[in-house]
Amino acid sequence: MTKLSKTLEQSGIDNIQALAEDYDSELENFIEHNQALFAHACTNKPQNSQRQTLLGLLTKAHIDASYGVESNKDTSHAMQKVFENTVGNENSKKFQNSHIKYLVFITHLWLFVQGRMGMDFSLANDHATATSKLILSIQSGDIEVQRTGFMASFYDGFSLYSASQPQSRWSKLLNMFKR
Repeated sequence: MTKLSKTLEQSGIDNIQALAEDYDSELENFIEHNQALFAHACTNKPQNSQRQTLLGLLTKAHIDASYGVESNKDTSHAMQKVFENTVGNENSKKFQNSHIKYLVFITHLWLFVQGRMGMDFSLANDHATATSKLILSIQSGDIEVQRTGFMASFYDGFSLYSASQPQSRWSKLLNMFKR
């Protein structure tokens, strides 16, 4: 059986700076709830690499997490307003919406894998922007700060992708002159 946790590890999940702390339970939950689907997809699509299958699984997970946030948007927004009115704006940030936290986790992981596979920056940026707008329609914050945080995970993955690619002769020559 193909292990989801092993594929995540081989993809370099430890390199995602944004997930270095505070997301252990989300990771465990993700693996526990998606291991069977991942193994099934790997068996049914043996022509795909495990990383490609992981990308598909994360795409599905992102759609599901976005839907979860979107469908609870009014309730979450009302709950956030109650916290802000009751304990103040600063203290209300201590309460975390579990749907939003999971969406943030999945988005970082999904964009990391996109970068890890050398996918297009502009598509990742569009997804980061759309997800940031969704999150910040419920809680306060800056869309650009949220978006750039997501894109940092894309670049964490892209740096691993770039390091694994052979350098052209031109690049090697330029690097010699940089020293």
